[in-house]
Amino acid sequence: MLAHLRLRAMPMRLDPLVSLFIASIVLLIGAQINRKIRLLAHYNIPDPVTGGLLFAGIASTAWAATGFEVKIDQTVKPELLLMFFAGAGLCADLRMLKRGGKALAIFLAVLLPFVVLQNLVGIVMAKALDLHPIFGLVAGSITLVGGHGTGAAYAERFAEVNNLQAVMELSMTVATVGLIVGGIITGPIAQYLIHRYKLRSDADAEATEEEAKHAAPISTVGVIGALAAILAAVVAGHWLAERFSGGAITIPTFLWCMILGVSIRNLIPFTGFHLDD
Repeated sequence: MLAHLRLRAMPMRLDPLVSLFIASIVLLIGAQINRKIRLLAHYNIPDPVTGGLLFAGIASTAWAATGFEVKIDQTVKPELLLMFFAGAGLCADLRMLKRGGKALAIFLAVLLPFVVLQNLVGIVMAKALDLHPIFGLVAGSITLVGGHGTGAAYAERFAEVNNLQAVMELSMTVATVGLIVGGIITGPIAQYLIHRYKLRSDADAEATEEEAKHAAPISTVGVIGALAAILAAVVAGHWLAERFSGGAITIPTFLWCMILGVSIRNLIPFTGFHLDD
């Protein structure tokens, strides 16, 4: 009976708009679950991880039982990723680095050896499996630190230059596993450290008038201004990536978008214009 159902089941192909809608619903469901289940909220499990794992579980069960498969259209994913990185850049106020001070320097000094270790372990494992060392880098900091955007950008470049097969699939798999595992593990550990050492943030006490202004209620003009800045960073990022492509050092499009986002965030106040006015 199951075999018969598997043969008759046809994949459901979702167009880009419906795919985006489904992704939004999955995110909202994850947020609601985290708010209803105190354990998830207590350990700061990310909403996308909760919703994504639930959707993946349901889709996998349906496919295993009946052969029914949902095909998510990912046409808009590259542009949405670029908008995400541009938005992340727009959130980077360089004046905040002053607050980090010595603690930030120590954090970066401790972090760097682990980034190097990720790559060393990846290369050693790739060698042991008789694979190209680049596969080890893809399974290392490129995806585990850089995420999906970095992995996709470099995987495409490696596939073109080094003629490596399945490097894109590897990068997406490792980035996804790293995101899920990291989200599940770091929440409980962070919660334990906060309670163990009675940590608290002094950000509210040290907030400046400028930061208080940016914490004002969201306005229509503010949303449109932020969207315009994001789109400007993405458009200019595309142009810069094409302009400097083919060089000895590869700077992926998402990095250009992030750099431009940071530049817009920190330079535009000097013009007297504020995105959230």
